[in-house]
Amino acid sequence: MELYGYTDKWVGAAGDTIQFFVSCEAESYAAELVQLIHTDPRGPGHRERRIEAVGRTEHPGRRQAIHTGSYVRIPALDAAHDQLTGTLWTWPTLPGATQSLLSSWDPVHERGFSVHINTGGEIALRLGGGRGSVSVITTGIPVQERCWYFIAFSIDFAAGTAALLVRPREFSPAGPAVARIEGQHEAILGNAPLLIGAAALRPDGQRDVPLDCFNGKIANAGLFAAAVPAGELGALYEAVPAALAKAAVGRWDFAVDMAGTSIADTSPRGCHGVAVNRPTRAVTGPNWDGSVESFTAAPHMYNAIHCHEDDLDDAGWEPSFAFEIPESLPSAVYAMKLTAADTVDYVPFFIRRPTGKPAAKVAVQIPTLSYMAYSNDIIPVDIAPHLSPRRQRNWQLAEHDYIARTGMRSTYDAHNDGSGVCHVSLRRPTLTTLRPLGRERVLDCAHQFPADLYMIDWLEEKNIDYDIITDHCLHRDGAEMLKHYNVVVSGTHPEYWTGDMLDALAAYKEQGGRYMYLGGNGLYWVTALDPDDQSVMEIRRCDGIRTWEAQPGETCLSFSGERGGIWAARGRAPEQYVGVGMIAQGFDRGCPYQRLPDSFDARASFIFEGVGDDEIIGDFQALTLGWGAAGYEIDCANTYRGTPRHALILAEASEFTDCYQRVVEQVPMLTGREGGSQDPGIRAHMVFFETPQDGAVFSTSAISWCSALSYNDYDNNVSRITENVLRAFAADGPLPGSNKRS
Repeated sequence: MELYGYTDKWVGAAGDTIQFFVSCEAESYAAELVQLIHTDPRGPGHRERRIEAVGRTEHPGRRQAIHTGSYVRIPALDAAHDQLTGTLWTWPTLPGATQSLLSSWDPVHERGFSVHINTGGEIALRLGGGRGSVSVITTGIPVQERCWYFIAFSIDFAAGTAALLVRPREFSPAGPAVARIEGQHEAILGNAPLLIGAAALRPDGQRDVPLDCFNGKIANAGLFAAAVPAGELGALYEAVPAALAKAAVGRWDFAVDMAGTSIADTSPRGCHGVAVNRPTRAVTGPNWDGSVESFTAAPHMYNAIHCHEDDLDDAGWEPSFAFEIPESLPSAVYAMKLTAADTVDYVPFFIRRPTGKPAAKVAVQIPTLSYMAYSNDIIPVDIAPHLSPRRQRNWQLAEHDYIARTGMRSTYDAHNDGSGVCHVSLRRPTLTTLRPLGRERVLDCAHQFPADLYMIDWLEEKNIDYDIITDHCLHRDGAEMLKHYNVVVSGTHPEYWTGDMLDALAAYKEQGGRYMYLGGNGLYWVTALDPDDQSVMEIRRCDGIRTWEAQPGETCLSFSGERGGIWAARGRAPEQYVGVGMIAQGFDRGCPYQRLPDSFDARASFIFEGVGDDEIIGDFQALTLGWGAAGYEIDCANTYRGTPRHALILAEASEFTDCYQRVVEQVPMLTGREGGSQDPGIRAHMVFFETPQDGAVFSTSAISWCSALSYNDYDNNVSRITENVLRAFAADGPLPGSNKRS
C-alpha cells in the first residue's frame, strides 16, 4: 500500500512549524513523533524513542500524485489580437512524441494555437476555432535531435490563413521548409495561458498538470501582433525588423536573471513569465560559438532554457498536517512515523538550537546537501558488477518502483533525453537517502542518513551531549553559528558543499574551532542553493567521478555563476580544509588501519590512549561492507593538494582489492594499474593537525569508519579513538599535549 510523505523543510528550531504532505491509499493513517537513534537492523538494531509528550494523531488518507515536466507560463494573450507572428529557436532532444514548443491552447474547447513536434518528429502548427474545427499544417520533414532549428509562423485569425517556416541552422540539402494554410480555417484565441515547453494545463486539485511537455532547448521566443506573409518569414532568421518589433506581444529573454524562475519579457509590454519545475537555465543557445565557457561572460549566447518532461521542483501536494516544534524538545534527529494498517513510513526532520544558543559543546553536522543529491537515485544496480559483488537488487522494491513510476530523479541520474539532472528539491518524497530503513543497493548497506545515525547512536551510548546542525544551517548562518561549539563532527559522506560552507569552516578553524571529519569523499562537489529558495540545489558535473557530464559551455551554475565540477579543480581541494581528499572508491570490503610513526608523536598521544603500539585499528566487523573501518570511499593526505605540512599522518589503511579504483581526476593516463592491489597510492589516512588559537582537525578518511563504532558492544579501538578525540576536542582549554608542539 502506498504511504509516503515529505516536509516543507528539513530542519527547524523551537517555535517553527513544519508542514507535512502525505499520500496514503488507505482511508486513514496515524502519525506519531519519534526520535531516531539507530535504524540499521544489524549491530545494535533498530532504536527509536517515542515522544510521549506529543500525542498520536489520526488523519484522513488521500492519494496525491506527482506530475513532472518543466515549462514557462505566461499570462493569457489578449483575445483581441487578430494577427500573430511568432519566432523561436529549438534544439529537440527526443523528437518522436507529441511535444509542444509554444502554445496558447484550450484542449477542452479546442481553441487557440500551438507549435509542436508531432509523433513523426515534424514541426507542426495547430489552429483551433472550436471543438471539431481544428487545422494542422506541418513541414513534412522530421527534425534531427540535438540540432538547432529556427521556427517562424504567422496566423491571420480573421482570414483563416497561416504559414509555418522551419530552417535548420546547419546546412541541409532540403533547405528551409515552408508550409501554409490558405482559405477559411477558423481559429480563435481563447483565454488559455501562453506556454513555452508545454501544450496546455490540466487542473488537478490546486495544481496544474502540464500536457505534451517538451524535451530540449528553446531560445529567443517572441510573439508579435501582425501577420508576416509566408514569403517573408525567412527574413526573420536574420533579425526582426523594427516595424514588427514595435508590435511585440512579448519577447522572452532567457538570459535575464538566470538564477531565478522569472522569465523576463524585454518588450515594452512587460508580459513576464515564470518557469515551472525548474527547466535548466544557463545553457547554450543557437549563437553560442565556443569562445566562452560561462554565461556571465556572454549572456546573449545563453538565451535558452532546457526543458525536460521529467523535471520536478515542488511536488505540489496539499498539506496534510502541521507540527509546531515545542521548546521542550532537545536538538536531535526526529521523524513523523506514519502508520496505515501494516504499512509504515518515516518522514525525518532535524531540530536545531537557535543560533547563538547552544545546549552542548558538540555539534553534529548533518550533510543534508548530500542527502538531496542522492535522493531518489535510480542508479542501475549492475552499473559496475565487477566492482560491486555485494549488490542487492531486492531492497526497497516498492520505493524504487514508485520512483520509477513517478519519474523522480536524483542528481546522479540522467533525464529521459540523456542530459544530466542538475537540480533537486526537498519538496518531494525522498525515499532513498532520507529514509531510516533505506539501504544502498549497489553495496547492500546503509548509506547517507541511516549511516549517519551510527554516530548519533554512539553519542547516545556514550552519554555525550550534542546539538544538530545541517548543511543548510551552515550555508545560511556560517561561522557565526559554528563559533559557539568547541567541536563539530561531520557525517559519513559529506560530499556536497557550497562556497559559503567552505568559507564558514575555514573561518571556524582560524578562530580556534575543532573539526572531526569522520567520513570519506567529503567536500568534493561544487554546489549552490537557490539564493531565494534554499529548498532547491544545483550542481554541474564536468570532472571528478561522474555519472553524467554537462554539455560543452554549460559547466557554470545558474544559481551562482561559478564553475561547477569538483572543488579541487577550483583550487579549493578538501585537503586544505580537513587534510585529506578522495583517492578511491570500492564496493567489496573494507580494510583496517595500521599505526604509522607519526602516531607516536607526543602531539598525538591523547588520540591513542588505551590503544596498543602494534594494535591494528578496525580489523573487525563493520556495518558498511561487512569488515574493516576503512572502506567504500576513502581519502588520503596530499601536501601537493593542500594537506598542511605540519599534519601528522597517524595511521593508514592499505591492501585494498582491485574493486577500489583511483578517482578519475587523478588518472592522467590509463595504465591498467589503477586498482587497489596495484596502485600504492590507494590508501586511507588518519590525519591530525593543529590550527590557530588551539584549534585542530582530526580526519579518518573513510565512509565506513562510523559503521565500526558499535562493534563488540562499543568496546573497540575505533570507538576508543573516536572518544579520545571527541572528549579532548570538546573540552575547554588547550588540547592535551599542546605544550609539546613546536
